[in-house]
Amino acid sequence: MAKANAWTRDQLAAMDCANAHLESWGDFGMGWRQIATSANMAKPDTAVLIAQATPCSPATRGLITADFIAVPYFRDEKDFDKWKGKPGACGLRKNRRMVRRLLVFVLLATCSRSWARAQTPAAATAANSTGPNYDVATVKVNNTGSGSSRLSIHDDMLRATNVQLEVLLESAFDIRRDQIVGLPHWAQVEHYDIVAKVVDMDAQQLRGLSQEQRRAMLQHLLVQWFHLQTHVETRTLPLLKLTVTKEGIKFAEWQKPADDQDKTKGSMNVNNEEMTATGVGMVSLVRFLSSLTHMPVVDETGLKGAYNLHLKWQREEDGQASGLHDQGLPTIYAALTEQLGLKLASGKGPVDVLVVDDIEQPVEN
Repeated sequence: MAKANAWTRDQLAAMDCANAHLESWGDFGMGWRQIATSANMAKPDTAVLIAQATPCSPATRGLITADFIAVPYFRDEKDFDKWKGKPGACGLRKNRRMVRRLLVFVLLATCSRSWARAQTPAAATAANSTGPNYDVATVKVNNTGSGSSRLSIHDDMLRATNVQLEVLLESAFDIRRDQIVGLPHWAQVEHYDIVAKVVDMDAQQLRGLSQEQRRAMLQHLLVQWFHLQTHVETRTLPLLKLTVTKEGIKFAEWQKPADDQDKTKGSMNVNNEEMTATGVGMVSLVRFLSSLTHMPVVDETGLKGAYNLHLKWQREEDGQASGLHDQGLPTIYAALTEQLGLKLASGKGPVDVLVVDDIEQPVEN
């Protein structure tokens, strides 16, 4: 830094700038930013409390509970020191380093029990404190170097073999890999074997779990084992816009069968370089194209119905050595125009991204 400052000064002097010199800015230490601090009384009634984290306080990594006590007005820090060692303050000191450094101003007449939190905002209900969760889990680093990986979530079991954290985040938050930012290098290259099991639910309850609940369970698992903290931001990023060509669409709208027994509606099958869909909306096509192009895709077709689609394209990303690189087929961009009457155009727009604020390597069990 000193050399950079000196170089800048010398460059300004060489340009005949008058009085080019360095000045001290005084002491400068670590940077710290408070994302969110909150405290609420939980019993005997609910109420919002006023809380402030002192600078450089670490996050609590989730909700914690502690006893609070009603205190008189604090005129200065000396008044606050009088309450050190009291039952409520003692309860705070036993709960993580951050809470020891909380200055809590409580406008209450009676003692209560509450929870305090100071953490980065989560992208979803990652804590999942009230919903179903995996009761037991094992997490181990996979150093086999194998090129194959598998993630299976079925009934009461989650089994991940040789998977990267990006894959788990994609599944947990239902996003693409290019929408994840802030992962440290180790989290991008390390592979893990994870087995997690639900114990306290019967078969009927397990079958009733929604996709959202399954994702929340995986989010909770990542918070438990990797201390994951995230938030969602909307950024202006490059994207692709799906529109209809001037010639119009080249596919038919799905027709409801007379017997109302068409179980294929809403299905999309992809086999190498060929996609066949029956009774799908543009939402499904956009998701498919986003996965294929590794880019956000925005639907600007104005098509609101369900459609039958058939598409064949050249698997450019696999290369000729894969045997899937058919030179006789068009690229996905050309195939959309030639076969479906749609086109993808480059643009920029708002894109939601998952920002990883904190993640730690797990301790193997």
